[in-house]
Amino acid sequence: LSECCRQYVNSEQRFSLTCGKPLRTLGVAGDYHIIQLIQEDQSSLTQLAWKDGKTVLLKTLASKWMGHPEVAEQFYQEARRLLALNHPTLPRFIDVFLLQGQPYLVMEPIFGQTLQHVVAKNGAFDPTEAIAILLEICGALNYLHHQIPPIFHGAIQPANLVQRIVATTTQWVITGFMPGSGVTPSLLASTAYTAPEQKQGQVSFAADLYSLGITLVYLLTGKSPDGFYMQGEQGRSFDAASVPNLPSELLPIIQKLTNPQPEQRFASAEELADALQRISSVQV
Repeated sequence: LSECCRQYVNSEQRFSLTCGKPLRTLGVAGDYHIIQLIQEDQSSLTQLAWKDGKTVLLKTLASKWMGHPEVAEQFYQEARRLLALNHPTLPRFIDVFLLQGQPYLVMEPIFGQTLQHVVAKNGAFDPTEAIAILLEICGALNYLHHQIPPIFHGAIQPANLVQRIVATTTQWVITGFMPGSGVTPSLLASTAYTAPEQKQGQVSFAADLYSLGITLVYLLTGKSPDGFYMQGEQGRSFDAASVPNLPSELLPIIQKLTNPQPEQRFASAEELADALQRISSVQV
């Protein structure tokens, strides 16, 4: 520790009030000082880190993928593509680097409550509010899907939508990006929000729209979507008709979004946004 930091050794401060440096670290990754483990799952490791007076998020592959250089290369190449993105409802991607063959993605931390936390605390949204949130997410997905080649998120769900307050306005920011999942779908955990074809390794814009449809159901009901799946001849599928109290104007939109056949869904996030806007001025 530097001289200015020593005075805080026995304090509860995490950063020096004099120079701003972290007082306790878990280690380093390149030039980044690891401050805290944020999340660890079967596919990835996310940590809070510090460099040059700024805190960032470091995302890398979980240890189970360490012996798979092809997965590391896919992560690295897709992470590099994220650096060019610039959209208000996406985090800012700052850097990508390799350290002993391990790829790291550096991104802006988004502080705020997830949509999952907001619904758990306050209950379901009314239809007008739910549509407004979906329109924000549609804008970001439309931007991602129109990249060349397209970028698919692959894990749209309430836990990956964070409420960021800027001045007096609120933005919903898409987080939970996992580079490489487009070509290695096993990097993503399968949930009730995952499109059926994605579970078979097919990731596309249609899969993101499916996840958005299930998210809409969660917004309107405040309940886990697991209970609205049914077992049929074609396997387990989402049954929008079993969701209680869905507004009649939104039911066909949700049915189309959650159709088990990708080609039967909306042709784009833009087309979905148009359909939502047509009914947003109507009392639903």
